[in-house]
Amino acid sequence: MVRRHVFLVLALVLATSVGGCKRTPSTIVITRLLLNLPPELEGNRELREGLRADIIATLGADSTTRFKPEEREGTHTLRVEVAAPVRDDVRNHRPDDVRDGEEPPMQRVRLELRPRPDAMSYDVVGKAPATSDVRQDATAAFQDGWSVSVSMRLFDRGPDGDLIGALKSSDERLQLFAVQRLGERRVKAAVPALIGLLDEKTKPELALRAIGALIAIGDPTAAEPMIELARNKDPQFVLQVVFALGSLGGPTAEGYLVTLASGHPVEAVRRGAEDALAELGRKRR
Repeated sequence: MVRRHVFLVLALVLATSVGGCKRTPSTIVITRLLLNLPPELEGNRELREGLRADIIATLGADSTTRFKPEEREGTHTLRVEVAAPVRDDVRNHRPDDVRDGEEPPMQRVRLELRPRPDAMSYDVVGKAPATSDVRQDATAAFQDGWSVSVSMRLFDRGPDGDLIGALKSSDERLQLFAVQRLGERRVKAAVPALIGLLDEKTKPELALRAIGALIAIGDPTAAEPMIELARNKDPQFVLQVVFALGSLGGPTAEGYLVTLASGHPVEAVRRGAEDALAELGRKRR
């Protein structure tokens, strides 16, 4: 069952066309696999060996991945960290105990593809519904995370437009990845879409990451939408906007910072605005 699920997941990812263009991720060569179990499972040798075998089977099912532990030269080291299993009293909740929009108890597994020189890094948390079978849950969570990492590698081979499209993904992990890469690439065409994420009330991390990407891109046109969104927000969000405006600069950003520095009711915001104005002044020298 595990092996069949591996092929189904990866076949779906690899057969999917991105942006209307069929493409596959670049091939990676993993030369080392590090598997970390939580303290309560560390001494379970059978679980460790079984889970390691399942991970290797998942890698073997991916035609764009080579697991070559005997080779010295490769592209990545794979580190897998299994979170503590869900407690019985939490796992055995009744279905009606879960509120609308709330996630049921999940087993989580973090996987990191650590690059050698000239390769890209990937960091994903996979998840799967928790059952009484720890190995099955951890394997399913790894497979979930691995399929997301394959999608990330696929986006890395594609044009900027594919990453902009990924901002609308139903998977927040791909949204966060797209935000990060668009900031790293400094894609000005992504500014309107990134601004649209700033008001994500249910995804605060996504909104904060979007601010970071807008800072990296450095387009002053993002200042006015940021200012509008900062109105009537909590001081922490306003401080993030203050930091962004101090990096972006421009007359609109500077005017708003002057207003905050002279009259915002929260001292931390006033000081933040003063610091941002001082930074802008240093840049003009």
